[in-house]
Amino acid sequence: MEQVSPGRWRLQLEAEPWRSGVSLQSAGTIRVRGDLAGTSTRLRPAEIELHWSNASLADLFRLFRGQDYGVRGSFALDATAKSGIAKEDQSGDWTFSVQGRATQIHRWDLTERSDNPRLNASLKGRWNAGTGNFLVEQILLEGPKSNVRGRLDRVGGNASSTELRLDSMGVQAADLLAWYRAFHPDVAEGVTAAQYFTGGMILSGWPPAVESAAISSSGGVVMVPGFAEPIQIGPVSGGRERSSLVVGPVRVSLGAESRDVLASKKHRAAAAPNNAVDLTLVQDLNTQVGGISIEGNFLKVEDFLKLSAVFGHQLNHGWELNGQVRALTKWEWKKPFSGNWNGRISFNKANLTVAGLNQPVKIAESQLDFDVGRRIARVISVEAFGGMWTGNIEEATATEGENAPRWIFHLSGDQLDAAELDRWVGPRARPGWLQRLLPSLLGGSAPSPPASELVRRVNAEGELEVGQLTIEKLRLERVRAKGSLHNLQLEVQDANAQWAGGNVRARIAANFLPRPAYNISAELEDVNLSQLPGTGRIAERLTGIAAGTLHLKIEGVGREELLGKLEGRGNFHLTKVELRGWDVNASVADGAAHTGVSRWAAGTGSFRLKDHSIFLDDVKLDGGNQLTLVNGTLSFGQNADLAVETASTQKTKGLKPNAPGTARVLKISGPLDGLKVSVEKPGARQPAD
Repeated sequence: MEQVSPGRWRLQLEAEPWRSGVSLQSAGTIRVRGDLAGTSTRLRPAEIELHWSNASLADLFRLFRGQDYGVRGSFALDATAKSGIAKEDQSGDWTFSVQGRATQIHRWDLTERSDNPRLNASLKGRWNAGTGNFLVEQILLEGPKSNVRGRLDRVGGNASSTELRLDSMGVQAADLLAWYRAFHPDVAEGVTAAQYFTGGMILSGWPPAVESAAISSSGGVVMVPGFAEPIQIGPVSGGRERSSLVVGPVRVSLGAESRDVLASKKHRAAAAPNNAVDLTLVQDLNTQVGGISIEGNFLKVEDFLKLSAVFGHQLNHGWELNGQVRALTKWEWKKPFSGNWNGRISFNKANLTVAGLNQPVKIAESQLDFDVGRRIARVISVEAFGGMWTGNIEEATATEGENAPRWIFHLSGDQLDAAELDRWVGPRARPGWLQRLLPSLLGGSAPSPPASELVRRVNAEGELEVGQLTIEKLRLERVRAKGSLHNLQLEVQDANAQWAGGNVRARIAANFLPRPAYNISAELEDVNLSQLPGTGRIAERLTGIAAGTLHLKIEGVGREELLGKLEGRGNFHLTKVELRGWDVNASVADGAAHTGVSRWAAGTGSFRLKDHSIFLDDVKLDGGNQLTLVNGTLSFGQNADLAVETASTQKTKGLKPNAPGTARVLKISGPLDGLKVSVEKPGARQPAD
C-alpha cells in the first residue's frame, strides 16, 4: 500500500487464500490493484480491481463452505468495484462488475473429458453499504450453447424484499447431457441430444420462494448408439399452478412418433403408444412435498434395460428380462433428494434369465409393487423349477439395526421335483453357482464375495406350499412349511405333508457354517405300508397302517456325502398288517415256504440309520396266538438281511428273541425284488450295530 498524495492510496496486493482447519491444495492466487481515498472520506472515490486465477473448484468450495462436495475443475474470477468516480454516483454507492469462469467441471472420481461442461457468470450492479440496497442489474450465465439472463434486487438489506428475476432462459439439451455425463459414470459414447428449452422465473424472499415460473419446449430427439431409431421427446410445458410447480406430462417414446400429451389423462392413456413413457413433475411450493410420476408401457423391456445401461444406470446385474412391462409408479419426497417409490410395475409374457439358473423363469403375469419404498413382488403366474407358482414376496418394514432387507414370503407351487431342481441349478457340476446366483437376487453386481457371505445376507421368513414334492422315490403331497433363514441358519418351525396315505409333521434346523448340518425331527401317522417307496414288489402284497417318530442328523454337500453321513433313529407302531402270498408263521414252523396270508393286528419296533443302512431292532408283530419277531438290516441299495422268528403268545410272555422256547428262524436276504428265504435253528444273536 502506497500513499501517492495526501488522503490518497494506491493498492497492489497478492495473496494465497486459506481457511483455518481446512487443507487446501490449489486455492490459486488473488491479486488486488486499485486507488482509494482515506477513511475520512469513507474510502471514496475508489476504483479496485481483483483477479483470482489458478484455483480449483474443490478448493473454492472448501474455502467458502468448509467441505469438499466432490466437484472438480478450474476456476477464475475478475471483479471491479468503483465508488465516487462517476458524477451520477449517489453517496455511499458502489458499482461493481464480476466475471467468473469455471471449466472442466466433473465429478471427483471421473476423468477429464473434452466435452466437460464449462460455465461463465457475469454480474453487473450497484451496492450501497449505508442503505443496504443491493441491485444486480445484469445477470448472465452462459454455457457452450445455453444462457440464462436476469436481475436481482434487494432493498434496505431486508431479506424479504429480495427478488430474483430470470427473464430469459435458453437451454440446449446438449449442454444438459454434458452436465449429466460429467457427474454420472459409464454413459455410453455416441449419445447425443437435440432439444431447446425456454422459460422464465421470479423468486422472492430468502430462502427464495417461487413467485412465478414457466418452461416450454417444442420437443426433441436423443440419438443412442445401438438403436436404429432415436428417442423422441414430446412437447414440454410447465410452470407454477396455484401453490405448486407442475411440469408435464412429457412423453418419451422409443421408435415411435412423439404425440401431443396435453390432452386429458383419460384420452392420453387410451391413445398411449407402445414403448413410451409419460413423465410428470409436481412440487408443492409450500410444503416442499413433491414427486415425479411415471406411466409407461414397453413391449420389449430389454430395450428399456439397454437404454438404462447406455445412460450409466445398469439395472440388471446378472439377470436379463424380456417381454412386456407396464409401469404406473411415482418417486415421491417430503424433502428434495430424499424420497421413496410408490406404484406398480406389471410383467406379462416375460422371461427372466438369472446367472446361476440353467433355465429361464417364465413369467405369465406378475407385479412388482412399491409401498413407500418397500418392495412387494406379487407372483401371479410364474413357471419355474418344473412347476407353476403364485404368492407374494415382500420386503418387511426396516427396524433399527438391520443392515440388510428382511423379506417375508408366501409362495405356492403345484409341483417341485428334486431332479428337475437339479437341472435348474446343478451346483455340483458348476462350482461357484451360489456366487453367481445370489448377487443377482440381492441387487449386487460383483460375484466376488464367498457363498457363505452371500447366504448370510439373506434374511427371509414365511410359508411355502407345494402340491407335490418329489425327492427321488419319496413323494409328498400338499406340503406346507413355515420357516426362516437368517445369518446362515435355517429353521423350519412347522412343516406338514401327506405321505403314503398318511400325514407327516416335521421340524428342521440347519446351520450352513462352517459345514452344512441338518437336524430333522418328524412325526408320522396313518401311513399306508403298501405305499412306502423303495419296497419293490413287496408293496403289491403288503397292507397296514403305521405311525411313529423319526430323528435325523445329516452333514455335508451333495447326495453322496449326505447319504454317507446320514444318521438317525426312530420308532413305529403298526396296525392291521397283512402280507398276501406268504404265510410267515407256517413257513417258520415247517421250515419251508408256505403260500397264504399273514395277518398281525398290531406291531411295534424301533430302527436306526447309519452307514447307508436301516437297522431294525426287535420289531414285534402281534398275530393273536402267535408273536412274530423281526431283526436285521435293510440297505439303501434295497438289499435285505432279516431274521424272522415266531412263538406262541402265551408261552413267550417276556421272552427275548432267540431265547429257548422260540421256533425256527426264517432268514431273508438279497434284493427286495428277489428275496432268498432259508430256515435255521435259533441261536445266539448278536445285536445289530
